[in-house]
Amino acid sequence: MSTSDVVGSSAANARHRVPDARPLTLPAALVAPERLWTRDEVLARDGPVPRRAGVYGWYFREVPPGVPTAECVRIALGGGATLLYVGISPKRPPANGRPPSRQRLRDRVGYHYRGNAAGSTLRLTLGCLLADELGLALRRVGSGGRRTFADGERRLSDWMGANALVTWVTDDAPWLVEERLIGALSLPLNLERNAGHPFAATLVAVRRAAKTRAEREPMWGSHDVPRSSSAMSPTSSHAMQPVVAAVVVRGGAVLLGRRPAHKRHGGLWEFPGGKLEAEETHATAAARELREELGLTVTAVGAPLYTVRDPGSPFEIAFVPLAAAGEPVCHEHTAIAWVPPAALADLPLAPSDARFAQALADGHVRLDVLRGHSR
Repeated sequence: MSTSDVVGSSAANARHRVPDARPLTLPAALVAPERLWTRDEVLARDGPVPRRAGVYGWYFREVPPGVPTAECVRIALGGGATLLYVGISPKRPPANGRPPSRQRLRDRVGYHYRGNAAGSTLRLTLGCLLADELGLALRRVGSGGRRTFADGERRLSDWMGANALVTWVTDDAPWLVEERLIGALSLPLNLERNAGHPFAATLVAVRRAAKTRAEREPMWGSHDVPRSSSAMSPTSSHAMQPVVAAVVVRGGAVLLGRRPAHKRHGGLWEFPGGKLEAEETHATAAARELREELGLTVTAVGAPLYTVRDPGSPFEIAFVPLAAAGEPVCHEHTAIAWVPPAALADLPLAPSDARFAQALADGHVRLDVLRGHSR
């Protein structure tokens, strides 16, 4: 991707809200790209997006209802497309001394195309604007702390596949480039540092209304059972909530993630996974959770190796072996690691994960059930 620049406030399609008369430098790869990339191209196994820091720009063939485009960059590529949003990866390093994000362009651009609204501001915005057209509704999912478009995420992905095109430029300090772009261009779908845009107040209101409605609705998959119902009691045998734990084996090691400090069992290591949503199987839930939490694509799933009731909770956890393609990226965990099974006892594991590790050590469970499928 070219990193040459468009210089000067008189550059074509780069005239919106120039802060002063000094020469303005904008990446040509973003405002005058030679090529735009589709969803299928980006998500291909050997996709073109680099594993480097940088800035990406989203062009749209079809503009969501109500979005003003009179001052936006518009190009002839892709049959005619309009630049509505820019983003960066990684974010600016934290000022409080915490470790910087390890995400790169490949991780972030791919997630916007295949993730969900809980982890993608762009998907949240598009889904709220396209709610009537695509029949979408923001819902609370999982434990209720995340909001996604639930079964509508697939429809949103399909819409993006048909209408959303992306380009990028690599840069070691992408947040500085993003500031220049937001200050110079009309980017109606950007909210951060863009409060002065004429569409900002409308977009904030649309997103707030969607979140408010989500809070009023029961959690997705709850079948409208009140939270206070005795059917939800952890002591009731028929109320067990099924959970899948993905046992990803690669190169003789298994994949673990460390839980965030603010969550139950915070700081402990676990096999990645989560609760089954409505009508999901262990296989489909594992595929969804690994895609959302780690950016992995599941390629093979076996039968559960071990099932345990998690102490002190209504969860029944099934440890399921699977093979997955791609390199894991932290979206939910604070750290990830490939650990040889013999070394599991050296890590502080969550209680149910520790029981599974002990079953491995005792020889009651084997990890070679997917031999030939790991990648």
